[in-house]
Amino acid sequence: METFSLVIVILSSIVAAAYWYIHHTLLYWKNRNVPHIEPEFFYGNARGISKKFSPNEFVQRMYLKLKSMNVGPVAGVYLLIQKSAYIMDLDLIKQILVRDFNIFTNRGIYHNEKDDPLSANLAAVEDDAWRSLRQKITPTFTSGKLKTMFATIMDISNTLVKTIRKESAATGQLEIKLVLSRFTTDVIGSTAFGIECNSLEDPTTLFYQMGIKTFSNINFVKRTFLAMFSSLGKKLRMTTTNKEIGDFYMDVVKRTVNYREQHPELHRNDFLNLLLKLKGPDALTFNQLAAQSVVFFNAGFETSSTTLTFCMYELSINEDIQRRARESVIKVLEKHGNEYTYEAVNDMAYVEQCINETLRLHSPALGTARIAKRDYPIPNTNIVIEKGTTVTIPFSGIHLDPDIYPNPRKFDPDRFSPEEVEKRHPFAFLPFGEGPRICIGMRFAVLEMKIALAKILTNFEFALDRTKTTVPIIYATDRILLAPKEDVIIKFKSI
Repeated sequence: METFSLVIVILSSIVAAAYWYIHHTLLYWKNRNVPHIEPEFFYGNARGISKKFSPNEFVQRMYLKLKSMNVGPVAGVYLLIQKSAYIMDLDLIKQILVRDFNIFTNRGIYHNEKDDPLSANLAAVEDDAWRSLRQKITPTFTSGKLKTMFATIMDISNTLVKTIRKESAATGQLEIKLVLSRFTTDVIGSTAFGIECNSLEDPTTLFYQMGIKTFSNINFVKRTFLAMFSSLGKKLRMTTTNKEIGDFYMDVVKRTVNYREQHPELHRNDFLNLLLKLKGPDALTFNQLAAQSVVFFNAGFETSSTTLTFCMYELSINEDIQRRARESVIKVLEKHGNEYTYEAVNDMAYVEQCINETLRLHSPALGTARIAKRDYPIPNTNIVIEKGTTVTIPFSGIHLDPDIYPNPRKFDPDRFSPEEVEKRHPFAFLPFGEGPRICIGMRFAVLEMKIALAKILTNFEFALDRTKTTVPIIYATDRILLAPKEDVIIKFKSI
């Protein structure tokens, strides 16, 4: 009986302490007179996230609601019990991401190199480890290096056209997201790992299936907890990489590296080969090499295929824009002798405008976070971002701000004509981030998407099957990256 009473006392004390901690945490912004939305116990401002709406839509909702409250340059938000300072002013965003980058270097992404080596990638590592890694990897994404990968992307894009023609032959239509995710698997698999995945021809390939599993195994709550309590997570040896997925990728990289070291006469113009060329003090360890290859694959697999899917969706319901895009590609090709060259694809300005407008309207990434290394006074306010506080740059909210983009839910590639871009603040469009930690694979991703769209536009006319896909499109609620909830069924006609 005494033991039972002791247990009750201990449990009651734990519950009371937890209640006090949560209650105290959710008073943080109020106690500092920072504009904020009143939080709910435990949920903060995030009730319904991943159930009623996606994390991406959560950021949009918070930004637009705070904007309507005229909160000023900074406002407080709670993601469950994690406090975050939303940066609402574009000049302040520029200051944080560029001028004061030395204060806001780190993203606060949980990584555990010892127990989960694939988590210690360029997106997650911090301070000197990040600087060293970035310096080593940057040369692999120069224009010259991208040119060497161009032929590989073109070959896979030709296979994409054949696959669309073949799989739409019977019914005249197909689910485009699945096809495009197989396309990006083949492109990234080849350029990152030097492996011919052939998932366009065979969707049952293990590489493609692992790519699907990677994004279906992301636990949003777990990652939020580990971001808040990273030291505890490391002590408990917690990981974010699914063991089956981690073992698969480590084995793929190990076998590929061993094969290339045994056959130095073989040469491939891919990301892995460029990393393997690093010698001496610039050499990467095997775990570092594997982590960068995997993050390159994961970043390119989902974001590029989803952006292409949304772009195809928009072009399929906007016939005039689709026609204009097709005509622009044909005109550029005529200028370049009717040949797809690296220079010709770079010249396809209107296709890039379509991609940029897709990235604005359907932002794959919800935003980026930074951790303050020291107390940071916000200019012209009494607000101080305290050391260790997370600041959030809400990309997806900014991209739907009607004060920046009138009628923001309308798909209009002319927003990204040179004249219109010149009128806007340079930090009003942030699909790849900005500053020293801007996405290192940005130019590769745009090149890949432009090639795929150009090839599709010049081979097919296409329209959405509105009986099977809702307009406007509905987003999945259980994905960190924005994704369609329904199948996107598109009807194709060869031209």
